[in-house]
Amino acid sequence: MQETGDAMSELLAKGQTPEKWSETLMSHGVHVSPRLIRSKARRSGQYYKIDRLMLLTPEQLEKLLAVEGGAGHGQS
Repeated sequence: MQETGDAMSELLAKGQTPEKWSETLMSHGVHVSPRLIRSKARRSGQYYKIDRLMLLTPEQLEKLLAVEGGAGHGQS
């Protein structure tokens, strides 16, 4: 039961909406739309959903980015 509580605490402390992640990434010079984050999250299952609210933890966002990076895009 402790693991469920830890996961919920992490979600509440670190979870952000696709819109917030888009803003955060943009502040680092990375332009990714909330729509793209949302669609990648749905395809991969890397998100939490509370009613209509989608939240992603930093770890889930990293997994979404790793899938894209692992596909060879932008690599020389």
